[in-house]
Amino acid sequence: MQIQFGGTAADVAEDADGRRVPHAPGTVWDGEGEGATQLVVTDEYGSPMTELRADADGMIPRFFVDQGPERVYVEFGAGRVALVAVDIGDRLRQHQDQEDAHGHRAWTADHLAGLMGVPGGVATLDAAGLVPAEQIPATAQAAETQLVAELDQERGPVLFEGTATLADGSSVRAVLRLDAAAEAG
Repeated sequence: MQIQFGGTAADVAEDADGRRVPHAPGTVWDGEGEGATQLVVTDEYGSPMTELRADADGMIPRFFVDQGPERVYVEFGAGRVALVAVDIGDRLRQHQDQEDAHGHRAWTADHLAGLMGVPGGVATLDAAGLVPAEQIPATAQAAETQLVAELDQERGPVLFEGTATLADGSSVRAVLRLDAAAEAG
């Protein structure tokens, strides 16, 4: 990826007194102090520029650094001056417009797919919006059977048992005893 610098009204080659220096040759660095590395700059087509040179008005032309930093330092004879990439906003907007720029959505979908409908994972829903019986842990099924059996022993035979889904989407376990149905009439 090419990062763009220069080419704006703020990018000028100046001498120590702040005067523009027409046709001044310059260098581009990754830092301002000793130990900084001089960078290779390219034109918009990726071809290396033999030198960075200010134009007739002392303006720094547009140049690019491949995979470079967001800030570089230019030297036109009066000390190094920082330049910030001029295309940061454009690159940020392109990044934000990508569907899944970091791959997080794809990773999450793959990760969840491996957890769905398996023991210790995440339950799925059937066409009716209910958890399929094979995904209900055996301990929960055993507790439900035990509850029905206790009702059967304590209050008589069970005429109907089942799960009712309410209008708000919640469900209720219903057990209708034979003696209660006979009383109702």
